[in-house]
This record gives sequence, structure tokens and C-alpha cells, in this order.
Amino acid sequence: MKPSQIIKQYAQRAGLDTTRALVTVQYILTHGLGFLLNKKDTVVLLIKISPHVYEAHIATQDSPVMLTRAMTSIFKDIKKLKIKRMYGNANNYQIILLMKRIIDRVGGKIDFPDKQGYNWMIIV
Repeated sequence: MKPSQIIKQYAQRAGLDTTRALVTVQYILTHGLGFLLNKKDTVVLLIKISPHVYEAHIATQDSPVMLTRAMTSIFKDIKKLKIKRMYGNANNYQIILLMKRIIDRVGGKIDFPDKQGYNWMIIV
């Protein structure tokens, strides 16, 4: 699937306006405020907060097994990009547990955030 299709379907499931979600992502990308990483049917939107620090949003159409593989690959790419910290707000605690298992394998640490508005932080 194309990243736009994954984002659109994720927005529909989350009850969001799909047009607004796609326009927002396009704005972020065209204005250099962030970028997308994708593997299989999983997309991670990274929005720059400060140098080497990003807010992350995950959209997926993958099964749990494929999501684990995709996120493992994406986290390896994140390490190569010299990102030092990522923040997010997962509405599903299982996603946080999945990220913890992946981070434990590829290196880094998931912890309580030191910024308000987030419920997880990854130190790469």
C-alpha cells in the first residue's frame, strides 16, 4: 500500500477527517517540518520538535507479526538518522509494549516522557 492509503485508512478507523489528516501530513512534508519512514504497511511520521528530537505518529495496516518486523526495520533506520529522542502518545498500551521489546533488541530505551502531552519517550 502507498503511505497515503495507510494514513487514510488509519484516520478512518480513528474517526478522524481523512482529508484533514492527509493535508496535514502533506503540509509537514512539503514545509520540511518532518518526514515519513515506511516498511510494509506501516508508516511512521516524524515531526521535528528540535534538533535530533521528533514527535512520532504510527499508522499501520499490518498484522501484529508484520508490525513487529516493520517497526524493527524502521527503528534501525531511525538509529542511522542520528535521532536522539522520540515522543509519542499511544492510545493502545500494547503498542508501547511492542516498542519496548523492539527497542530492547535494537538498542535504546523507552521511558516516561519528560515533556507534557506524550505518554512515551524513546532515547535512541
